[in-house]
Amino acid sequence: MVGHFALSAPPAGWLKRNGAAYSRTVYAALFAAIGTQFGAGDGSTTFNVPDDRELFDRAWTDGANTYDTGRALFSTQSSQNLSHNHTVTIGAAGSHYHTTTFARERISAGMVDTGGNAVLGDYIGDGTQPQDSSTAPNHTHTASVSYNGGLDARPSNRAYLACIKY
Repeated sequence: MVGHFALSAPPAGWLKRNGAAYSRTVYAALFAAIGTQFGAGDGSTTFNVPDDRELFDRAWTDGANTYDTGRALFSTQSSQNLSHNHTVTIGAAGSHYHTTTFARERISAGMVDTGGNAVLGDYIGDGTQPQDSSTAPNHTHTASVSYNGGLDARPSNRAYLACIKY
């Protein structure tokens, strides 16, 4: 049996699930149950318990294969996020132009080689005049979605001591 405890050391009759090697004779009942499934230890007198630190316990599919097709008993899996995408919609700006308005001065005066208006605003004006830029065609904009998160994918959780019964 495996379990979690709200303790910093395993209770009597339990060992930490930390991958440590133990005597095949002292822990004969546990060795008979799990053998060398989690490591052969020194190959003759010891065996290893599972190392489940930083892992979530997950029920084996036992042939159901709904989510983990072909999953083997006691196998481990790396972290993975469910395949997904993000949709970003940015409306096209459409074809458009910009209008600039400027002051008109001495518009009625004829073209002269000398004199005239050298500086905007230093002579009498006769109003304003708008001027349109050229039209830009319909176009789109690029966007990026920033990264978010940490080093692994995980649900909210609480850490407990993982142990195995001997």
